[in-house]
Amino acid sequence: GFDEIHKDKQVIIANEISRIAAYKNRIYISCRSSVFPRSVLSSDFIIFECMGFDLVQRKRFIRNWFPNEPEFSIRICKEIFENISTFGLSRNPLLLSLIMLQFEENPQFNLPQKRIDIYLGAVNVLLKKQEISCSIDICEEQKWDLLEWIAFSMSDKEVEVFSYRELSKVISITQRILIEWICKSGVLFTVTSEYGEGQYRFLHLTFQEALTARYIVNQKDPVQYVNKNIGIPYKEETVRLIMSMLDVKQISSVCNNLNIVVKNLTKKNQFYIVVGRYLSDMAKLDNVFITDTFDWLISCFLKPSYDILYQDLIVSLS
Repeated sequence: GFDEIHKDKQVIIANEISRIAAYKNRIYISCRSSVFPRSVLSSDFIIFECMGFDLVQRKRFIRNWFPNEPEFSIRICKEIFENISTFGLSRNPLLLSLIMLQFEENPQFNLPQKRIDIYLGAVNVLLKKQEISCSIDICEEQKWDLLEWIAFSMSDKEVEVFSYRELSKVISITQRILIEWICKSGVLFTVTSEYGEGQYRFLHLTFQEALTARYIVNQKDPVQYVNKNIGIPYKEETVRLIMSMLDVKQISSVCNNLNIVVKNLTKKNQFYIVVGRYLSDMAKLDNVFITDTFDWLISCFLKPSYDILYQDLIVSLS
């Protein structure tokens, strides 16, 4: 996806795309809507936003995942659709896949309330499967600590690949063995750079963001990180996941800071859209700022120009 290109190279890639397109070639680009760099591509390109699965598509997806277990599929559908949190999350094909992966591993799997629990649960399933096929004498805590540290280090440098050479300078021999073991699980995998250098990256950017969020909450000052990075497109998903793990006192602190920011803005509309996405991952809290944001989104709901983005935010905040 275009969102996985480092921001320093996006203009170069966009120019190359435009050059190739000029020869009447059809080019399709995928990117997260929240970080899509509209300014670097000309208006000649048509932009479509993917809709999430509707109810019928979700049922079909689940049935196809367990084609030989119709009763189990029906039970999963019922549990997902009756759970307020996962009903909304299951519109996303990636999230629904991660939920299915955990039901596949454990038929008695209890649906989580937060997206980050789905992501980390999927990582845990992959690690457990690798443990069964090839055990390693290293405790679970060390595995998670190393994964979280790698994820945070990559995110801090705004990169999605880590060279073997860079990593070997700062980790022990035991950790190197562990990384090779983790690669076999599929959480990390190896790629080769254009210069033939071995590199590591996470199976999906979502895993990197979830592990980074957990590292910041456990090892850093999460409120300070949130206040510093709100509004930065590349950090949005990590910040949202962090906010889902904050306690009531921390949430109040973040909301107070956001309220100050909004008061100093002349054009509040776009900021409210961004903030709405952040607040949708928070634990529910009686807060004036959250109420004001919700009221603004409701006013958008009543306008003819209202679209699916506002729908998701309103449902999440209600």
